[in-house]
Amino acid sequence: MFAWMKQNPTLAAGIGLPLILVILFSIASAVPAMFVEAPKHDLLFYTHNYSNRIGADVTLSVVNGRLKSQYKQRADQYSNNTQNLYRYYAKTGQVKQITALPPDSGTDHLQEFTIPEVSDLKLDTNLTAPDGYTFKPYRSNSGGDIGSLFFGGSYRMNGPLISKDGRSIPLNPASNDYYGYNAQFLGWVKE
Repeated sequence: MFAWMKQNPTLAAGIGLPLILVILFSIASAVPAMFVEAPKHDLLFYTHNYSNRIGADVTLSVVNGRLKSQYKQRADQYSNNTQNLYRYYAKTGQVKQITALPPDSGTDHLQEFTIPEVSDLKLDTNLTAPDGYTFKPYRSNSGGDIGSLFFGGSYRMNGPLISKDGRSIPLNPASNDYYGYNAQFLGWVKE
């Protein structure tokens, strides 16, 4: 190997230098993330669920720092607008789906309903948390940074994440009905 490199220094440099640069850039992007502190704040977000046929339109919003959940009954079950509600737990790094189903009865006018698991939470609606992490609704992926550079890759959208100073944490729950490409931020949970 070394004999070949001595005989063909230009070819060896042409092959070796780009490979060394890719390795150095990968290390340079990974190292800062190792020194960024872990997130300290939980957050709530939701995704649209077009397959949930509950006979009602559900909307989630934050008003005066509190989650407001509303619904109205629908005659047809094929044009529902419902949301899957999720909470990211900073201490454990887990994302848990929270049941946000309205009552079975109602009218075709907006009515409020309570989601007990989150009804007492105070929320901060700034996209950046007090600890500096920022919510991003999606991230794109083309097969990985180094893999896509050499081997191409398919472009796809992945779910939401929080990031700070080069450290990114994906917010992916273990759920089959998770539509991460349309995530909407609700708020950071105030302690």
